[in-house]
Amino acid sequence: MSDRRSSLFRSCLSLRWLALTALLLVGASTSAAADTTAGKLLTANGSVMIREKLGDPWRPLLKNEAIPAKHLLVGLAGAKIDSKNGAVRLAMMSDLDQNSPYPVIESAVILNPNPDVDLDFTLDRGRVDVINQKKAGKARVRVRFLDQVYDLDMNEPGTRVTLVLYGRWKPGAHFTPKPGPEDTPIINFDMIVTKGSVDRKCPVCQFLMTAPPGPAEFRWDNRTGADPRPTKLEKIPAWVADDPATTPRGKAILERLSKFSEEVTQSSVPATIKKYINSDKPELRRMAVFAAGALDQLAELGDALMQGKDEETWNNAVIALRHWLGRAPGQELVLYKGIQERRKIKPNEAAIVVQLLLGLTEEQEARPETYEVLIELLKSPVMAIRGLSQWHLRRLTPTSKIYFNPAGSKEEIEKGYQAWKELIPSGKLPPKPRLDDKK
Repeated sequence: MSDRRSSLFRSCLSLRWLALTALLLVGASTSAAADTTAGKLLTANGSVMIREKLGDPWRPLLKNEAIPAKHLLVGLAGAKIDSKNGAVRLAMMSDLDQNSPYPVIESAVILNPNPDVDLDFTLDRGRVDVINQKKAGKARVRVRFLDQVYDLDMNEPGTRVTLVLYGRWKPGAHFTPKPGPEDTPIINFDMIVTKGSVDRKCPVCQFLMTAPPGPAEFRWDNRTGADPRPTKLEKIPAWVADDPATTPRGKAILERLSKFSEEVTQSSVPATIKKYINSDKPELRRMAVFAAGALDQLAELGDALMQGKDEETWNNAVIALRHWLGRAPGQELVLYKGIQERRKIKPNEAAIVVQLLLGLTEEQEARPETYEVLIELLKSPVMAIRGLSQWHLRRLTPTSKIYFNPAGSKEEIEKGYQAWKELIPSGKLPPKPRLDDKK
């Protein structure tokens, strides 16, 4: 890897840990900057959750409530925030119809105090749309993520830009309790101008971007850096242009999210998530699992894995954890240490849990010994290891009808283990599906 890329990795890691350290060191009394109003919530009570620093409890924002700077905000789909002066709107978007090419579940931002621009914010993760709300003239926006800082001059009223930030570990990445500068998830940033024109500036560049047909898209990632110039698009991608809130699926999800917001406002985040995870309705359990991941409720997410009512809940919990791990460098260490402390398991067992969550390469999936290891792990004394091994086996052999309950009795576990041994004997790969299996 080039010196430039290695330097970029080190920069991402150091900035992330500096940010976490700064949050932990903040005392009960806050500075004048932290008390500065930076925006206002436009949507319903509980459509945005807020916390001041790492470890603080979340609380729901109320409609029209003034938003303080330097607080982390996690928005439900459709949440809208206006800048302090009303010149810029942030719309927190979600892939309700699951037609986006990017694995985005929730959106999170931090509003920063800055009198020199209309809005200064840090995109922590997810998708937001930024809109110029002025009646005349340009709106000036400063966007921050990791160690990147971009100034966006949104030249006309109504100018709209979609920003997406997401991370994923490369399949088969090797977990280590002592990560180096290259032991990080792959972080991707995408910017698409959907209306009007934007001058995008960074310390060493400036480009004019316009909505399609025009130079509308710009990308960056922490492995290769930035695109040399914006990419021309003939039309706005469907996943950006379509409004999922108008589809039957989108409307149903928004209705459930609205009820979730109401309950959180009346109760608390942990209590509401716990109630929904134990619901008899699978759609509510699914929503609770992803909310637990979005709001760092790892204990509740772990309980979903330990007490999951069905295989779908297990599957959703694994997806939520993989999403959580990909947010930023260092997440894997937080999980590694947390499950040792809460679940009282050994370091080597915690390492296996994290490694299974990081996934497998295509090469590993094509090797018989991978299946031998996964099948042997079904007899691990740690339920999370048994469950994750089953999750991989089911994913790799989707036509299998084997039932294995990781929380079952010794007899049930042994029966499931023997069934997998019979289906995939040592030294063999899973049987290829028959034509009628694909129907």
